[in-house]
Amino acid sequence: VQLVVQFAPAKPTISQSSPVTVTENEDQTLTCSVSNLGNPAATISWLQDGGALPSHSRFNVSSDGLTLTITGVLRADAATYSCRATNDVRAETSDGVQINVQFAPAKPTISQSSPVTVT
Repeated sequence: VQLVVQFAPAKPTISQSSPVTVTENEDQTLTCSVSNLGNPAATISWLQDGGALPSHSRFNVSSDGLTLTITGVLRADAATYSCRATNDVRAETSDGVQINVQFAPAKPTISQSSPVTVT
């Protein structure tokens, strides 16, 4: 007779402190760590504002799930990111890390709404 004890993973943590400020078009890497993956071993996934990451090639997750790299960060990527460790017992989610994106101002435009008379 073999007794197999299943247990939940520990709560993951993200190594970067919130908030993280990144300049638009730069790359940003977040690293998740879990002190105990549980039994059975948990799988790691990443969340953006509590939901699934956008399915875009700029979001790259390492094969072990512990590293998220956003290539060429865009303004739309400003959000709260967290990692989740999930096994058959339970899912545990890290505290979120806010990514703020700095960007250059838009090029100003001059428009003319009515005729101008110069004297």
